[in-house]
Amino acid sequence: MEIIDTTLRTVEKPVELNGDLYMPFPGSTRACQLAETERQRWVARLGNIDEGSLTVDGWVRMESQPPARGSVVNTRQPVAYATVCLNRPIDWRYQLIPLRVMHRLAREAGVSFKPVPADEDHRLPAELEVIADKLLANQPLNQDEEAILARGYLHQSANWNLADDSMHEGDDGKAPHHKGGRSINLLYVNRPQPPAKDSDISQRKVLRNENH
Repeated sequence: MEIIDTTLRTVEKPVELNGDLYMPFPGSTRACQLAETERQRWVARLGNIDEGSLTVDGWVRMESQPPARGSVVNTRQPVAYATVCLNRPIDWRYQLIPLRVMHRLAREAGVSFKPVPADEDHRLPAELEVIADKLLANQPLNQDEEAILARGYLHQSANWNLADDSMHEGDDGKAPHHKGGRSINLLYVNRPQPPAKDSDISQRKVLRNENH
């Protein structure tokens, strides 16, 4: 399963039933409603794809909210999260295109590789032939070609749903998310590494120079 859209977050009201308050069901929250709108956009964007492979994943949890003005009492409120997920089989043969690119560049650099075999194990499906030709020619793909890859050949990661969101007391100012004197540890499974910022690169250079 692949997360293909940003996680949406909405603050919800508790549901009252027989005088008691309960968390709302995820499907009834505004976060899930917004994610459903995004799901429909992805259905249109990906084109010829089984709608059942695009789903909304939602969950609700109780979170602390800032105390009311003039109060020191911490209260809790339901907070809903939702995101759009894509779950479908992946065809492995797209990797034959990067193989061809690396092979060509290596031969241009003087490496004495043999030609890529033309057997069944190295043959591209028909819908990838044009894509391969364009990428080998260093040309951009159009939206339809990118949709072909997104439907059945590429994925961002297996899954990077939130795996740990534990809190600890105190705030050293370095935690990625902190509020009300508590820091939140966020752990995502297989989350893609964000691009390095210029400031991060400069800091690494400084540390490297200091170490040497």
